[in-house]
Amino acid sequence: MPIKKLSVLNYELIFNTINIYHDLLKIIIASLNVNLARQLLNKD
Repeated sequence: MPIKKLSVLNYELIFNTINIYHDLLKIIIASLNVNLARQLLNKD
């Protein structure tokens, strides 16, 4: 396997990993927002 092909695969792997972490981050932020909204609603 040529080095160029390998580096392209590495970039794809890194890109996919970043996408997965980005999705996880969005889920975490969304759940934090839901918890915040619940706390604000429960204050009344």
